[in-house]
Amino acid sequence: MESTLEKIRRRLQGCPPRLLQPRSPSWRPAGVLVPLLLRPEGLHLVLIRRGLRLAHHQGQIAFPGGCREPQDRDLQQTALREAIEEIALAPEGVEVLGRLDDVWTPTGFVMSAFVAAVPHPQEFRPQDVEVEEILEIPLAHLTREGVYREEVWTRAGQEIPVSFFDLGEVTVWGATGRLLARLLEVGFGWRNPGRPWQPGPLPIP
Repeated sequence: MESTLEKIRRRLQGCPPRLLQPRSPSWRPAGVLVPLLLRPEGLHLVLIRRGLRLAHHQGQIAFPGGCREPQDRDLQQTALREAIEEIALAPEGVEVLGRLDDVWTPTGFVMSAFVAAVPHPQEFRPQDVEVEEILEIPLAHLTREGVYREEVWTRAGQEIPVSFFDLGEVTVWGATGRLLARLLEVGFGWRNPGRPWQPGPLPIP
């Protein structure tokens, strides 16, 4: 019988990610890790609350990640390196299962997201300044009724759907919300109650 991880890997590989090329030198490539922690009671998603003193997206819920550095072989290595630095991820046994669509942020980042299976247990520790808090959220909670909502924002005359996941005191939204919705759609067959994913250009004004 096909395991859960094998199914996720197959689904991700069966849906090639849509990749973005920076439109100007000011756009910065970034790699983020989407960690699926293999807890005995089920998969948990690992997220961070960004530090309050950062220049961009202070206090927001995000995936571990950051800008590509010259020493990084590729953006997958960027994502893994940043997760090790930001949450003290132990890299032994971490398996990248696939890649999601790139997303653009209004602050000028092109985010490439890599879904990874992370063995349990882990002794996560938040990095000073960059990470305020580390969150582990049961994946099953994300598809509960009333958790997901969508708003349509207008930017530069273009309507853009913005995904929100309301999880009690925590709300995941923006680029991270979009990546999370895409993970659930592709990796787990979730039917987005908002606008369904459509092939074609990404919503960038």
